[in-house]
Amino acid sequence: MFLKNAWYVAAWSKDVGRELLGRVLLNEYVVLYRKEDGTPVALENRCPHRNLPLSEGRLIGDEIECGYHGMVYDCSGSCTHLPGSPTPPDWATVRTFRSPSAMAGYSTGRATRRSRMKRPFPNIRNTIWMKTGFARRARHT
Repeated sequence: MFLKNAWYVAAWSKDVGRELLGRVLLNEYVVLYRKEDGTPVALENRCPHRNLPLSEGRLIGDEIECGYHGMVYDCSGSCTHLPGSPTPPDWATVRTFRSPSAMAGYSTGRATRRSRMKRPFPNIRNTIWMKTGFARRARHT
């Protein structure tokens, strides 16, 4: 059991780059990477089609392609491409862990205005932070 709505360090900032990094954080399977502009991204490390870890896929721009059937997911967790289908299915989403834009980190909780503006522990630098709580599922539109 873990405290909810609390901050945890997820990774050293230097460890999260343009390679997919699979981690188990607070009993959650998470894949971490950085977008081309350097923004950290955290998604559930599981393709909803056959449960293959997305960290075993590959990055295409800012999106992850699953290594099993080639389903592609964007940073919001929505499926943007399903091979052989003109439109991706609505059920094909993965959980996202949002990042307060002022921090190099991500949050599994609902970020308040105050938490978006402040690091939880300003003296600890070069880390990726994780805030526990309720995460959302992306909805394909």
